[in-house]
Amino acid sequence: NVDQDWEPNRSIKQWYQRRVRGSEGAPRPRLSSSATPYRDQINNLRLKSLRLEEKRLLEVRRLQELERLRGPTPKWYELKTSQFHKEAKKNNEILAAKKQWGSYRDYTESVWKSRDLSRSAPIL
Repeated sequence: NVDQDWEPNRSIKQWYQRRVRGSEGAPRPRLSSSATPYRDQINNLRLKSLRLEEKRLLEVRRLQELERLRGPTPKWYELKTSQFHKEAKKNNEILAAKKQWGSYRDYTESVWKSRDLSRSAPIL
């Protein structure tokens, strides 16, 4: 018990040193971060897994951006489903950005070519 070690005549510093260092005054051994022989292998596998997850998330993000940038499907105006409204919105967005078509096209091409959105051009 912590309170059993407390003596009123001893300073808090002495009490703390006794708790940390033990009764002999030598520092207590601490467990290192690599307590098992397989810790390095486990850490390497975790890093590898995180890198793969990052690549997968970046690819998903790239595909979402390509979907956002793509134009309306051919003959979208003939659709009779709810997809008509989505395609009409895409068409209206493209028409509204008429002055920026050049940069819009360049950005779309850079996203198509890239595998990593963090290195591509900024979002318009």
